[in-house]
Amino acid sequence: MRRFTLIIAATTLLSLACAKGGNSGQVGAAAATSNSGGAATPALAATPVFTSAYTDLNKDCEAAMKEDQIGEGQDMPMRCKGYGGYYISIGYSAWGSHIGVEKGDDGSFSMGLVNAGLGYSDEPGRKVEWRMADGKPFAVIVRAANYDEKAWNTGENPYQDKYKISEWLIVKGLKGYEHIDSRVEAKDPKANEKVREIADSNYAKK
Repeated sequence: MRRFTLIIAATTLLSLACAKGGNSGQVGAAAATSNSGGAATPALAATPVFTSAYTDLNKDCEAAMKEDQIGEGQDMPMRCKGYGGYYISIGYSAWGSHIGVEKGDDGSFSMGLVNAGLGYSDEPGRKVEWRMADGKPFAVIVRAANYDEKAWNTGENPYQDKYKISEWLIVKGLKGYEHIDSRVEAKDPKANEKVREIADSNYAKK
């Protein structure tokens, strides 16, 4: 009888231990699930989609002023189509044309791009490339010649072909992206790809 009683007692203790262990395991699992579910996983920033848009300097420009607003003998400055509130400006001096990018009419952003000869914007196929991230412009790419500095001391037009040393593709960042400022020699067969990569790879490095 005593042995039977001990067997019953042992069985009861074993059952209680299993029940306790089982409940403990379930609580632990629930806690783990709760902690896992409650922990906020940082959202990864979506990679922007990079594309290009263009301003054709042969077709997309118009007079920036009225005829009676410019002085006698001066060349009419031009204003060319842009994107995202920006536009391309072309001004003139005795020997050169000066291409820049501006935003708005209040001068809140103005950046020079190219100093070149007077016929720069009239050369066939002359364009400005706008580098876009998710449809918004953040940089511009333009072709420009590099002239011998000695040409400025000759008293001649320094933008003549005889003073031209090389040509470059220049990339410059727009407002908020001014750290993008580089160039690639135009004779490089992959110049276009390289200069776009420079712009795109520096997009997030504000």
